[in-house]
Amino acid sequence: MPDLARSDLTCLVRHPGGNVEALPAHRVDEIDRFLAAEDTLIWVSATAPSEDAIEVLRREFDLHPLAVEDVRKQGQRPKLDEYPGQHMIGMTSISCLSWIGDSGIRSPWR
Repeated sequence: MPDLARSDLTCLVRHPGGNVEALPAHRVDEIDRFLAAEDTLIWVSATAPSEDAIEVLRREFDLHPLAVEDVRKQGQRPKLDEYPGQHMIGMTSISCLSWIGDSGIRSPWR
């Protein structure tokens, strides 16, 4: 398995009964096992994932080719796509980089 320790992946597994487990990057290859369990929900946040991480996610979730394409493309408009047995949310986040005066508001443009 590729080394995903440096990948920007966050994976949460909600088990039947409501317990939530954070899945470390080195266990992402277990996603298919969790998917096999009924009433289990898996959330993955992939911020600029490596090609290795994309390949693992594609394989573990059996992702539709268009979903894989969306993971590779950054900066798209926010959207929700439905595929058989899956929902894919694509969005971009922003970070504030500096403070503006005494207002306490941060701005990425300064």
